[in-house]
Amino acid sequence: MPKLMKDECCCGATKQNPCQCMKEGLKCSMNPPRCPCYKLLNAQKKASKELSKSFDDSWSVVKRKRPYCPYCEGHLNFAEGEWNDKHCTSCRKWVTPFYAP
Repeated sequence: MPKLMKDECCCGATKQNPCQCMKEGLKCSMNPPRCPCYKLLNAQKKASKELSKSFDDSWSVVKRKRPYCPYCEGHLNFAEGEWNDKHCTSCRKWVTPFYAP
């Protein structure tokens, strides 16, 4: 195991599992220029926010869309048939449903 220049780091690394800052003796800094640990933490936080936003956008589409008849605009959630071929209970036509927010 290489000799460590520091015993602890801002990222919580240990002597058993050292980070780059501990190996090279770099000074921890959360302000630019950031140390490698803060650069990685910052990148992970940004990726997490982007993933969360993407999930929220997708979930809002899934949970808010409901099928309706293109002829009479009747609600097709309880209509008989497959997801793409429904029998409208209002106008009695077989339709491919449209989806509304």
